[in-house]
Amino acid sequence: MLALLLLLLAPVAVLAQTKVKSVPFAYVPDASADPYAERIPNKLLPLADGTFLLLTRRSAQEYAVERYAAADLKLRWSCAVPLQDGEVIDAFAASAEAVTLLTYRADPATGEQLMAGFRIDLTSGQRSERKALLAGPKGRRLYGSCSDDGTKLVVYETRARQSQLTEIRATVADQHFKTLHEPLIDLRGAGGSASATVRVANNGDCYVGLQTDGGIKLTVRRYPLKGEEAQVLGVPVGGVFGGQKVYIFDTAYRFDQDGALYAAAVCMNEESGEYYSLKVVKFDFQANDIRYAEEIRFDKAYLAELAAAAKAAGAAAPDRLADTYLSDVLLTPEKQVVVVMERKEEEGEAAPHFAKELLLFGYNEFGKPAWRTALWKNQQAPAKEGYSGIGYRAHVAGSMLHLVTLETKGKTQDLFDHPYSALTGKAAPARALGLNVAPGQPVNHIKDFTAWLDARTLLAVSRPAKNSTALTLNKIVLK
Repeated sequence: MLALLLLLLAPVAVLAQTKVKSVPFAYVPDASADPYAERIPNKLLPLADGTFLLLTRRSAQEYAVERYAAADLKLRWSCAVPLQDGEVIDAFAASAEAVTLLTYRADPATGEQLMAGFRIDLTSGQRSERKALLAGPKGRRLYGSCSDDGTKLVVYETRARQSQLTEIRATVADQHFKTLHEPLIDLRGAGGSASATVRVANNGDCYVGLQTDGGIKLTVRRYPLKGEEAQVLGVPVGGVFGGQKVYIFDTAYRFDQDGALYAAAVCMNEESGEYYSLKVVKFDFQANDIRYAEEIRFDKAYLAELAAAAKAAGAAAPDRLADTYLSDVLLTPEKQVVVVMERKEEEGEAAPHFAKELLLFGYNEFGKPAWRTALWKNQQAPAKEGYSGIGYRAHVAGSMLHLVTLETKGKTQDLFDHPYSALTGKAAPARALGLNVAPGQPVNHIKDFTAWLDARTLLAVSRPAKNSTALTLNKIVLK
């Protein structure tokens, strides 16, 4: 295992040679959005032909999907999406043919719930009428999500008895909202779970992630589109160690579309409330096998490494891990895995929000821990902005990992690209992208609209001048 201190001895930030093209950008913030569990973290979707899609909020009851040409940032088409009172967008995806939006609404008077969908033709920008997909009575919230390629969707309702799930009513459909499968997900006798994560793969297979046996066991069920019996793979990741119970505190999942699902789990000591370890599991449904990586302990030795690395970087390390959550499970084309954890803090509704260090953990293609490091950042935003502009955006290009952050270094506030080798964890010099983001304004950068088009080109939204009343959409090309 490489030491954190060695990995962080990288050259200081440099100004990247960039070419920036900008156009005006209209932004209406949503004060009702949950900053901790954002339903649609990515509102800019690059397309294979060099164009991209934006999902923007125009008013409390109207959104728009717009298609732009990346070469000149010219608008191809714009489609208004009207929402009913209380209706919110749960998913935004695109296939080669169409855009899919999934929406959720609970009737204010009766509590009756509805998951619905809109389909927008990718060529013309023409929108279908709202299509009802799943209805349910007042109770547990209905949910929906789309496959990575936008060709499949799943909407589902969870049912419980005494806070334990008993079944999930799910519908898998295609991008035309034609029902393909309604798997019977019976969770009685499954070990007890209070919640479930349901996702759909590009081929229509439905996956259900569960924490069972008192938060000790991580189980994933696969329901094939063809309607065969469920395939179940599970492994204990918590338990009793040295007389202390350790349970699953946080999980994150990553699909590999070849039939594998990667899960990261942070475990916590039940008695002390201390972070105990990070565990990564590969559920290989093709081989009907589980690959369990060696755990990484968050012990005194790890905290000492973290403190030494922080000192070398001129930063302050936490005395203990707290307010730190799994934020990404990333996969390279060669099947190396990178797990990212981020610390977020706020002390009240009117208090500033902070996004602090990122903890990075790299695993080789065989599932063995290969490196670990940290990116020290101390980002602050006013309460009204929350985490919409701070944090990071991750992008994998070949064997390189890029982390884009909004930071202030000296007198400069800018977007910085932090490149890392996904093979070794070695950091290249951080690059300021040359946007000269205006400081001291309520909204300076909107993270939801930061995305890479390719290894040298990314898009980002920022405020270009302190006295400017408008934001700009920027295309940044690294020379």
